[in-house]
Amino acid sequence: MRRRDAITLALAVLVLACSDSAQRPTLLAPSAVPSLELTENDGVAPLASIGGTPQAATGARASGHADFLSAFFGAEYKYSFIVLATSPTTTDPSTAKGELQATILRTVGSTTVTEEIHADIDCAMFINIPVPILGRLANASGPIKSWTRDGEPVPFTAGQEVLFTVQDNGEGNDSPPDRASAVVPVGGHHNCRSLLILPENTEPGNIQVVFPGERGNTP
Repeated sequence: MRRRDAITLALAVLVLACSDSAQRPTLLAPSAVPSLELTENDGVAPLASIGGTPQAATGARASGHADFLSAFFGAEYKYSFIVLATSPTTTDPSTAKGELQATILRTVGSTTVTEEIHADIDCAMFINIPVPILGRLANASGPIKSWTRDGEPVPFTAGQEVLFTVQDNGEGNDSPPDRASAVVPVGGHHNCRSLLILPENTEPGNIQVVFPGERGNTP
């Protein structure tokens, strides 16, 4: 993704932000990579700052594959995922199920470090905003099941989650590229309801975010 595009996206979030007081989790990175405090400059924003009407959207789904070099996190991300909204409850409107399998390639000095993360998805928010730069978003999180670096297990806290955001920009040849965010390990629970990671162009890659009643989906 070009730096100009990244700056444009970051500015869009900042303009729409209604509050910057939300607590941001610390990125729990492997010891070989410095830990980062996530900020809006890293493409992280409170979900409330995006505007529109986030919703669990029972029956909504997101799936696809992303492959891109992140301008925000300085790593290459390749991942496949499926996210299905399930029946919400009064106390948990964001219930979901699904799975994420991600490969992250980081350059540390002259060495490329390969990380593999497998996670279950248990939280998803679907957002449909009629603004091309934001558009149809799915924000998902869930507990890490396994995490390795160059084949060796990486210690992580029980219940630690990953968070990622994807954007569907259509299927036609004239449609802009779909977008996907970095896959970020975070602390806390059900992070999909409070934070999102700003998505970046993914080429190659194909993302589908489908709401009930659309594209053959049934309510």
